[in-house]
Amino acid sequence: MTSLAFIIAFPFVILKLSTSGTRTFTKLEEFSKWCNSLPLGGWLVTFASGCASPYTAPIRARFVKVSAAESIVEMDEWSWLRNPFKSLHACALSNLGEACATLTGFCAMQAQKGVRIIPVAINSSYLKKARGTVRATCRLELPSTTCKHEAVVDITDRKEAVVCQVRVVFDVKVDSNTSDSTQKAARRARAYHPMRRRSLAAAAAAASSESGWENANRDLKD
Repeated sequence: MTSLAFIIAFPFVILKLSTSGTRTFTKLEEFSKWCNSLPLGGWLVTFASGCASPYTAPIRARFVKVSAAESIVEMDEWSWLRNPFKSLHACALSNLGEACATLTGFCAMQAQKGVRIIPVAINSSYLKKARGTVRATCRLELPSTTCKHEAVVDITDRKEAVVCQVRVVFDVKVDSNTSDSTQKAARRARAYHPMRRRSLAAAAAAASSESGWENANRDLKD
C-alpha cells in the first residue's frame, strides 16, 4: 500500500517541488496536511516516516493527523505484530505510542523557535487485549521553560475502549534568549491589544467624568 501511495503521489511531488520549492517538505505538519489531501496520503506519510525512522516501519502506522497540538495514528493487526495470545504485541503498542508522541513533539518543536526536545523515558500500561485496528491519540502543549514534560498517548480499539496508555517523557530545552523575547512579545501584545486599549480608554474617560462631576458639585456647594 505504501509503494502504491508513493507511485500515485510522485507526479504531485514533482509538481509541488517545481511550484513551491522544498518548504512544504521541511515542516512536518505542512507535509502531513499536503499528503492527506492526496489519494492514499496517509500511507505516503507512512512511507516517509519509515524512510526517516526505519525502526517504526514494520508496524505500518497510518498517520491520520499530525500537528503540533494533536496527532492521531492508526495501526492494523498485521500477522507479524501478533503475540501468542492472538492479540497485538505489547512492543508494537509501545512503538505506536512512542511514534505518535514523538511526531507531535517534533511538530511542536518546529512551531516554537528555540525549543529542542528529546524523549528520555517511556512507560506503557496495558489495560486489555488489543485486537483489530487501534488508534493512538496524543495531545501536547510544550512548556515555555526548560524542564521535563510528559506526553500521554491513549490507544483505543474500534469500540473506543482504551487498551493501552503510553507516557513519553521529553527533556525540553528552551533557549533563554528566545524565552525572554517570547515573553516580552506576549506582554507587548497584551499591552497593545485593541480590546485592552479600548478598555483603558473607557476607564480613563470614566475617571475623568467622575472627577468632572465632583468638581461641579464642589462649585455648586461653594
